[in-house]
Amino acid sequence: MKDTIIYIRKSREDLENKDDTLKNHTDILTRLCKKNNWDFDLYAEVGTSDSIESRTEIKKVIAAIKKGNVQRLVVMALDRLSRNNYDGAYIQKLLEEHNVIVVTPQKTYDYSNDSDLMLSDFERVIAAQEYRVIKKRLAIGKQIGAENGRMVTGEPPLGYYFDRNTKTVKIDSERAKVYRWIVEEYLTGNWTTHTLAIEFNKKGYRGDRGALANNNRIWKILCNRFYLGEVKYKEVWYPGNHEPLISEDEFNQIQKQLKGNNKIPQRQGYRKIKRLSQICTCGCCGHTLTIVADQKAGNYARCWYADPATGDRCKQVRVFEEDILEQLDIAIKAHINDMQESISKGNTNYQDKLKKALEKDMKAYEDEIEKITTREKNTVELAKDGIISLAECKSEINKLKERKSDVQTSLSVLLYKYENMSKDVKQELKHFKDIYKQLNKTATEEEYNSLVREIINKIVVTRSSENRDEIMVDISFL
Repeated sequence: MKDTIIYIRKSREDLENKDDTLKNHTDILTRLCKKNNWDFDLYAEVGTSDSIESRTEIKKVIAAIKKGNVQRLVVMALDRLSRNNYDGAYIQKLLEEHNVIVVTPQKTYDYSNDSDLMLSDFERVIAAQEYRVIKKRLAIGKQIGAENGRMVTGEPPLGYYFDRNTKTVKIDSERAKVYRWIVEEYLTGNWTTHTLAIEFNKKGYRGDRGALANNNRIWKILCNRFYLGEVKYKEVWYPGNHEPLISEDEFNQIQKQLKGNNKIPQRQGYRKIKRLSQICTCGCCGHTLTIVADQKAGNYARCWYADPATGDRCKQVRVFEEDILEQLDIAIKAHINDMQESISKGNTNYQDKLKKALEKDMKAYEDEIEKITTREKNTVELAKDGIISLAECKSEINKLKERKSDVQTSLSVLLYKYENMSKDVKQELKHFKDIYKQLNKTATEEEYNSLVREIINKIVVTRSSENRDEIMVDISFL
């Protein structure tokens, strides 16, 4: 690791300047280091938040400093490190603790020197005040810009591009055809946003940065008033300077259709918790099965997953809830019998069987965690390559992290059980018997669902369209 670090940050207000600020700062600071024969690593980031948590490169700088090999940090000015009082104080304390000096083209700050420390504190307070003023000016500037018809936030949607030479939004003729295809097809009344998204993907169309369409993206495109020639700032729409791609009549008709499509009568009991809600997993694709209420035929488990690119649905065929409940009842009674037999034989058989079951379930969770980790890495790579947007990347990563957290929690529970195999089987038997007794007496479906969750880890149900006659129900106990 080099003993000198150059850190460059181009903030939001710099983005308004015509000169390439990042390049200018890089040239100045690298020349400074070369003049002094300092061997350096360079970290640079553009248009990022002032908060450390949102700045990837400054976190790398902090990590390098903590390792203890850095002697000096070279920046254009102290406020490039942070204009936030809290973060600025944290960085200053870190530099002081690791004896790192800060070098700017104008001055060197040595935090072991009281006068430098005092000057740094003073400059940090001034920088924080300047930052507040700049933020206020930027907000006022954006408000005025929006009122004058300029796009002041985000990137232009599908069908447009931002001309950086004229600083205006212009129509992308080829992408505009794709937008018009969406509008004209939806106006035929032959599509929902879901089916239109599938058709969009089948035709090889892609959203910005190569993203596949889905129900939500198509809906947002159809509701976006930007296509009417308007611009948005702080939830208010203003007349814009760019050329519209849709007429007012077309837009209003689309909104009526979207509203009408949402007025589907809610099935009775659709939102109620049913006996097996969120417990059954599809054996064909691994997604959670939905328990659908059907007063005539009876409730059934159904997999709704469809490939977003092709629209092909999962091969799982619906399975009636009563068939699964029948298998569950048999499995619980068999499990209770196994425990009773195990007790009579000194617990050995039951312990071995339980251990193997736990090992199987833990392996499944470990495999899922590995798959999620791979998906996280792939998502980041897609964002780096520009195939998906940063916002899409963050959204997907957050979903994956949430799922990984749930899986890790489940794995921890099983691991705890595995490591405590010397539990009292008699107590476990009593618990299962009590639950089973309540399951047969419980008055509501919600109570049944809650009780089942106390003894069941998951139920994997498989009945593929290729073999409808065979229904497989694999039950894992906690």
